[in-house]
Amino acid sequence: MRRTLSCTALLIAAALLTSCGHREAEKPITLPPTPALSVRAHWGVAKSPYLRAFDGPSTDGKVVFLLRAGDILEITAKSGYTDQVRAERDYWYHVIFEKSEGWVFGAGLDLYESRERAENASRLLTNG
Repeated sequence: MRRTLSCTALLIAAALLTSCGHREAEKPITLPPTPALSVRAHWGVAKSPYLRAFDGPSTDGKVVFLLRAGDILEITAKSGYTDQVRAERDYWYHVIFEKSEGWVFGAGLDLYESRERAENASRLLTNG
């Protein structure tokens, strides 16, 4: 009986040791192809005579540069919320203008999907 118990214990220990050390080969995961993300630049034209760009999406921030009516901006991001500045409610836009970056309140911008359209709008705005 003692011999049967020790053999059984030995077999159980061997089974546990071999099962812990043996792993199936990891199978690679193949993901379906995804279409390339299309990144379109969006453009804006300052419509206010003096539009301030801030270091963050708030009028509490530091003014980093000023824009004049007709200036063309590349828009790189939009805030995920609207804000109220004076009587206007709009989004904040992160913009690039002449190698400077800042946040501009949307009520002071006209938005366009292409630089060409923004340039045409700028010419109309500045040439009256």
